[in-house]
Amino acid sequence: MKSVFNFKVKYEDTTTDMHDIGVWVESFHIYSPNVSRTKLTSPGMAGSYLSQSKEEERHVSIGLQIEADTLSEFDSKKHQIYELFCTEKKFSIVRDITPEKEIFVLQEGEYDIENITKSDGVFNITLTMLDPYIYGPVITADFNGNNVVEITNNGTADAEPVFELEVLAPITFAMIQNQNNDYMMIGRPVDVEKYSAVEEYITILDDELTDTTAWTAGSNIDGGTVAGTIVSDGTGFVPDTWGYAEGWHGPALKTSLSEVLTDFRVEARFEFDSSTSPDLLGRVGIHLLDETDQFVASATVKDVFPNAVRGQGVIRAGDVNVGYNFLEEEPYWNRARILEALVRIERRGHEWEGYIAEIIQVNGRHHTRVREFHMDSEQQFVRKLAQVQVHFGTRWSYTAPAMKVNNLKVEKINNLTSDQIPYIAKAGDFITFDNTNNGEVLINGEPFEDIAFGSTFFPLKPYRNQLVLAPDSFNAIA
Repeated sequence: MKSVFNFKVKYEDTTTDMHDIGVWVESFHIYSPNVSRTKLTSPGMAGSYLSQSKEEERHVSIGLQIEADTLSEFDSKKHQIYELFCTEKKFSIVRDITPEKEIFVLQEGEYDIENITKSDGVFNITLTMLDPYIYGPVITADFNGNNVVEITNNGTADAEPVFELEVLAPITFAMIQNQNNDYMMIGRPVDVEKYSAVEEYITILDDELTDTTAWTAGSNIDGGTVAGTIVSDGTGFVPDTWGYAEGWHGPALKTSLSEVLTDFRVEARFEFDSSTSPDLLGRVGIHLLDETDQFVASATVKDVFPNAVRGQGVIRAGDVNVGYNFLEEEPYWNRARILEALVRIERRGHEWEGYIAEIIQVNGRHHTRVREFHMDSEQQFVRKLAQVQVHFGTRWSYTAPAMKVNNLKVEKINNLTSDQIPYIAKAGDFITFDNTNNGEVLINGEPFEDIAFGSTFFPLKPYRNQLVLAPDSFNAIA
């Protein structure tokens, strides 16, 4: 039997039902609206004038009971609840009695779980609604290929829209504007009398890794022995056999590029899961090689902790003997279970950039992101990129985790002149103007920060809103 006060917690791509995790909801109370008033008084006049009204934060008080069969299960559920409510960003709550409505909350302060038996406990938690409104269902409006559309907000408060734009042709900017001349714009339009539009990133290799035909066996895995084989399962590369050697060993495949690159950007999508057992140990690596198989750089995700679950991402310029890990995460359990992630290595002149992010599969958004830069002022790492290599590794006789590389992309960087403006997106890309929370712009799920001066993340006002989209290169929905 479910509690009549039962609810679900939604955070990023995860939904948790309190009933399903063995938590009984004893009470659920949303405090009344909290309105502050600014008033003015005038000498000789009775009372006061209302100058301003503002809705402040609201609070939610919830009573919960943990039900478990053993002390160990109780302790596990207790920590699961801690992680559920203690989030970096606000999360939403959807109550079973009003499934069409949701509120957005944050935990502030601490709370204590009181034992009523060795394996049961009760507690009360108060959550803060930074946004004091209760939201109804999301309504979608399709632009139907038009650049001008009218959207009606039937609510009584401002609505925070999310605009999704599918790019149909290369663009240097994207802008959406309302009838009040509020706008959000990224990139720059091209004044054809002064500037020209150019590709900043030119694709050299874009391999979905559906077969191994264009790939040959690797010979250098940087601190280990090449052994075993890699095959394609039709959607990416996976290790087939491992061979055996002391220390690091495992299979590697490499392929040559059509030209040797000085400035480049290399991206790979992959999967990694060592969370199913603490005894798993292994690594998946993308290696950048020069014409003589020497390392230019590498990106690795690994679990090197026997008897523990700890994943770690590392991006390095140079090789194992003369190299620098300019992005090196602290090992932690979240990185041990990656359903889909992206790693990127970029070099422009002597400046390096590394990026690792996991991808929410339902909407493509990046999360758990890490980005680091390194200026190679001593010019230690100047080898040119001629080949890329995929490697799966383990040590000694340890069992390797599940690993896979789904895509590998190499781009040549076209260094721009002062009279050139780069394309920011091409056909097939997706741009998101997310006006919720504090606002965010995404291209293919990744935050994009080249936001034009004067831009604002504007709301949809109650009643009619006219929106104008530019340029004429999108399929759009809001």
